[in-house]
Amino acid sequence: MKLERTVVIPTDDPDLARELFQNLVYKEAILLVVVLGKTDKAKRAVECADQCADAVIAGFKRKVVWIREPDILSNELASLKPGRQNLADTELDRVVAFSVSLADSVMDIVTMDDTIDFVRMEMAFLKAGEK
Repeated sequence: MKLERTVVIPTDDPDLARELFQNLVYKEAILLVVVLGKTDKAKRAVECADQCADAVIAGFKRKVVWIREPDILSNELASLKPGRQNLADTELDRVVAFSVSLADSVMDIVTMDDTIDFVRMEMAFLKAGEK
């Protein structure tokens, strides 16, 4: 899998994982799609989102964050601000991916029930750009 616009969060260093995640969410002016887990759906979501991240919308770049082991960032994930969606209202084991706006809010949640393809990942990025 060739990934060009994806930051893979390390699983062996919780402090570095937290620092990387917080920098991407709170300090960079980018639209994010965050993918959780190592399932086949998560891998497909990373591949599709990485290719969709090539676009620059209204001057804002896109990136993908892949958290293969979401438990290492459970506190950070729980503290994300709700936007159009609230991550705290959804069981994390059902979440494949979610998008984060420039205002650091969760704007879209992709679940295990969704079809994971380029259209769905593009929609997640577009919803991130709404606020």
